[in-house]
Amino acid sequence: VGFTGTTIGVLVAAASLFGFAGALSTTAMSRRFPAHWLLMVLVAAGIALVSITPLLGASFLALALVASVRGWVMGLSQPVMISMLARAAGPGNQGKAVGLRTTANRTASSTVPVIMGAVVEVVGLHNGFYVFGGVLLLALLPVMRHIARTPAFASGKKAV
Repeated sequence: VGFTGTTIGVLVAAASLFGFAGALSTTAMSRRFPAHWLLMVLVAAGIALVSITPLLGASFLALALVASVRGWVMGLSQPVMISMLARAAGPGNQGKAVGLRTTANRTASSTVPVIMGAVVEVVGLHNGFYVFGGVLLLALLPVMRHIARTPAFASGKKAV
């Protein structure tokens, strides 16, 4: 899009700054919403915010706004996920749970760019964002259905 390195740095810094604010809002948001639904909404929002990137074009203000909101989402989602993981695993299995989470993150970090590249080869760069985002959002639906049908989650209790 023709931005200078400094301009890109400002966008990254905005995301990081708002990530800090997201992390600080974890307690308030977790008190207000069940953690499992909060995490699902945050994951969906993160996917959607990346997926709309082509719509923003070269508008610095639009990119800064979306980067900031995504930073807040990511800053909030990580502590929510880690606290859920710690509660679900219990004291004796937290190391295993963190190891499994790290393995999943590393696997995604190494496979998603390759898969995204293949999608882009077929549908083009802009459409690749929409297709990949759409597929990921659709993949959340069975997870949300499972949450809705699981009694501990469906009751609205703060179970895991």
